[in-house]
Amino acid sequence: MKSYFRYLLLAAALMTFTSCKSTGPETMPPAVRDDAYTFFHHNNVELFWVPSSGSFADSTFNTLSAAAPSQTAMNLSRIMARGGLRQVDIAISGPNSAKVRRVIKDAFKEQVTRLPKLYILYIGEPQELDELEKMATELNVRFYYIAKMPGELGGKVPKPAKE
Repeated sequence: MKSYFRYLLLAAALMTFTSCKSTGPETMPPAVRDDAYTFFHHNNVELFWVPSSGSFADSTFNTLSAAAPSQTAMNLSRIMARGGLRQVDIAISGPNSAKVRRVIKDAFKEQVTRLPKLYILYIGEPQELDELEKMATELNVRFYYIAKMPGELGGKVPKPAKE
């Protein structure tokens, strides 16, 4: 009877996490896309959007990704790997910058060769940029960023504290 209760509890938890409605757009907003096109001076840019599933789910995602890379990071890693042979321009963003940075870090960790023809534009909050830039330098990747706040990325804007 105890194991039945555990399975029921686990099923309820999984349904809660998988049914969380995304808090941001599922695709890159036009303004962010335009920033990428303007930065690279062409429209042939790989646009990689990391959607948010809410702050609690994204926090859990970041914690679990530390143990093993997510499917999202593996997908980004495959796109990045092309930068070893030909020029690849990627713009990466999402409404939860912490989750986006986690995905980028995990994708960098999956690379086994230097990527001299990879150009990455990170569009988001500037925390942890030093670490991302260091990882990019180790792989011979050109790493750039445009600082944006959550409201500019389709995420929820923090409410100001009441006085």
